[in-house]
Amino acid sequence: MKEWLLIRIYLSNQNLLSNLWIFFDKICNERPSSINSIIGIIWHVSQQLSKEALIEFIKIALPKLGICCMKQQFGVRLFGQIFFIKLYKLLGEDSDICIEYLSLYKAISESLQCVNYQKNSIQVDENFFYTIFNPIQHYTLETIYHHLPRLSNVSIEEWISKENFKDQIFLNMAVNIKMSNDDNRLDQAIIPYSFQKSSENTKPEEIECSQITTDIQKKIIPWKITLPNDKELTHMDNFSDLKNKIKNKQKMIIVASLVDKSQNLGGIARTCEIFGAKELVISNLKQIEDKAFQTLSVSSDKWLKIIEVKSFLLDKYLMEMKDCDWTLIGAEQTINSVNLINFKFPNQTVLVLGNEKNGIPANILPLLDVCIQIPQFGITRSLNVHVTSAICFWEYIKQHQIQY
Repeated sequence: MKEWLLIRIYLSNQNLLSNLWIFFDKICNERPSSINSIIGIIWHVSQQLSKEALIEFIKIALPKLGICCMKQQFGVRLFGQIFFIKLYKLLGEDSDICIEYLSLYKAISESLQCVNYQKNSIQVDENFFYTIFNPIQHYTLETIYHHLPRLSNVSIEEWISKENFKDQIFLNMAVNIKMSNDDNRLDQAIIPYSFQKSSENTKPEEIECSQITTDIQKKIIPWKITLPNDKELTHMDNFSDLKNKIKNKQKMIIVASLVDKSQNLGGIARTCEIFGAKELVISNLKQIEDKAFQTLSVSSDKWLKIIEVKSFLLDKYLMEMKDCDWTLIGAEQTINSVNLINFKFPNQTVLVLGNEKNGIPANILPLLDVCIQIPQFGITRSLNVHVTSAICFWEYIKQHQIQY
């Protein structure tokens, strides 16, 4: 996808092509392993240029690829030679450039006839990205969401058929992209050897395990069940409406105003978003911008309602929630704490988390309806506050039989 984006950028702004060569030289010196990607970009750009622009482009490209032909790394050397030949053939035999590079062309052509080179060059020639893929004509939703995942050997559950988009957001937006391809060339393309190879290089013990179980890792794809349909979209005026639609909010509020560390707050925010908390309460909204918070939250704060309640105003907030028929529950070890295993969560629950070091202070404990504690069997006798919130929230989910 990155190569494709760069190809389209260079083709739509050909005055930027000079930057491509600066980029090429930098990659050659600093990241030789990425040269093949740049060569692929050069190849696709050259195929879309006019004859006059092509000649000027190849004048610069051939000596650059000539350097790659002599590189120490076999893969870079192979790519350099294959695409040197391809670019040379684009010019035609009468070009002055062809005459200038004829001897090098013959030497490379002979080198590619070697058995080892020939086998690997065939694999490159059979790769759809360098043969039938067109960065302009195949710029469609079908290619992006169906063909590329399929040809990248991604699990079939990740493929999205073009029919899936017909009833979704894109019909109500002016999007400058076609839904399907005009040809069926990508339908006939096969998975490149480089993607097949990873599944073939399986160790004997891994093969034996795969024969025992058919279970595989799978990522949840929430948009499949949360994207609004056309009717719902007509009643949504802005992003906030869409944000609220995305989640079926549980009647659970997590209060973390007493939690100090940003990494703990980030983890709690992630838990709240995943389980669909109604809102998260923290002491300072600026903590969201902290790098440690962002690392742990993984952008979950963008899909979660977070409000600010200072720790010195927490007692007032809790009393207001109690007056609105919310049950106040503290996650704390006290002499009257109820074992989580035996506790039944009310439907409208406010879960108050304690400070990492001092727990829930004495002025807050009397305001709570009940305190719960998680059974522990080790020596430490203290769970991380993020872990505590996750365990309690999951118990709430189980008890209320939330349908996924």
